[in-house]
Amino acid sequence: MPGKTIGFITDLGIDDDAVGMCKGMMLAISPESQIVDITHSVTPFDVVEAAHYMADLPDFFPDDAVIACIVYPETGVGPCVVVRNSKGQLYVVPDNGVVTLVVDASGFDGAWEIQCPDVQRYPPTPSFCGRDVVAACAAHLAAGVSPEDVGPPRDEIAELPFRRPELNGDGRLVGEIAVIDKNFGNVWTNIPLELCRRAGILDAPALELEIGGQRYRWPFRKTFGEVGEGEPLAFFNSRDRLAFALNQGSLAERIGDVKGLEIHVRPVAVAVAA
Repeated sequence: MPGKTIGFITDLGIDDDAVGMCKGMMLAISPESQIVDITHSVTPFDVVEAAHYMADLPDFFPDDAVIACIVYPETGVGPCVVVRNSKGQLYVVPDNGVVTLVVDASGFDGAWEIQCPDVQRYPPTPSFCGRDVVAACAAHLAAGVSPEDVGPPRDEIAELPFRRPELNGDGRLVGEIAVIDKNFGNVWTNIPLELCRRAGILDAPALELEIGGQRYRWPFRKTFGEVGEGEPLAFFNSRDRLAFALNQGSLAERIGDVKGLEIHVRPVAVAVAA
């Protein structure tokens, strides 16, 4: 049986051999697998950021894929688990809540704590359990090992306390700044298109938003080139969530460190560039 696809996301960076070491070990265990690098540029130790990056993976990977996540500040202390979603995908993760949004988006169909020595590089190095437990177990699963064989079942797994977006009675959308698009400085929220539709803002010419006590009014457009170079806009990103940007510029640099802050949004008739 060919090896299953392995998706790989970490905060390890690519400036040393850590990622290559993990991938080489995974291929030694499951040589017919393909390893897809999701990103290795998660902000170090930022479990919340990793959770947001993982949220949409269920829609873009095969139903039998194995996803390995090494964002593990608790390495050598906290346990690791295998979580199966309702599509049958397996997520091999530290039990620190990083899989919260995956479960929200694609359901929960069981979890198992990784204890079996046969699916680890055993004994694991306490300071690099991401390699010896997470990556190794993911490769064994890709090679055909059943999740039931990695260790005892878990009735519960850790969850992160995310603010769920909501529509207030006064017509304001409330959410949070989820991700800063690092290459371009775009600002992504966790507010989905469907909630914006319910709020009646899809036909609005502009949006007023409040972030960290600052207010802005920006045009609501489909894409960047519909405003002038350097001008701000509101739009839906490729994950169908409300986002904000500068055309050919970094909005994050202009408005400062806003990741994780609460945001309030409402439709308005006229945009005034900030």
